[in-house]
Amino acid sequence: MLKRIDKRNQALWRGHSSLLEDATHVLGGVGIGLLLQPAVRGARKSGGGRTKSVGWSLIAMSTAMHVYADMVKPSKRGLRAKLF
Repeated sequence: MLKRIDKRNQALWRGHSSLLEDATHVLGGVGIGLLLQPAVRGARKSGGGRTKSVGWSLIAMSTAMHVYADMVKPSKRGLRAKLF
C-alpha cells in the first residue's frame, strides 16, 4: 500500500519544481498544526477562532496546490527543461 502511495506521489510531482512540492507540504503541515494546537495545548484561549480559520485556509491552499500539480503538467519547453 505504501509503495503505491509513494509511486503516485512521485508521478504527481515529476517535472514540477521541488520548491512547489515543498511549499505545498509545508503549508498543509502548518495548517494541520494550527488546527491541532488548541487540542495539544489543552486550554483554549481567546483567538482560537482566528487560528482555526488560518489553519483551514492553509489546508485549502495546500489542497489547491495539489490539484494544480495533478492537473497541470510541466511544459517541455519551460525554463526548467532548458536548464536540465
